[in-house]
Amino acid sequence: VGPQPGTPVTIIEETDYPFDGKVQFTVQLAKPTQFKLYLRVPGWSRNAILLSVNGQVVYNAPTPPNGSFVIIDRIWMNNDQLSITIPMSIRMKTWTQNHNATSIHYGPLT
Repeated sequence: VGPQPGTPVTIIEETDYPFDGKVQFTVQLAKPTQFKLYLRVPGWSRNAILLSVNGQVVYNAPTPPNGSFVIIDRIWMNNDQLSITIPMSIRMKTWTQNHNATSIHYGPLT
């Protein structure tokens, strides 16, 4: 469910992703509007993610299953700030089918 028909919404994203797990969104709209914002959880995420709107925590829990979404359903106001922090961890994978080669991952980076 999105905003009411005819209500334009602009979302501005600021991030250094994929080098940093922090993303900030600014919601711009002409009038307060309720809608659901779906945020996809990256498959590499293994730790709890943190979501806040205007500095107030709205989600601080273990990462949902890979490929799922965190949904924020609220009345959005002009210039609301949504911040998401996805902790990036170092992982190692051994490829037995490739002569036991090893790859190192940091968040989405390999």
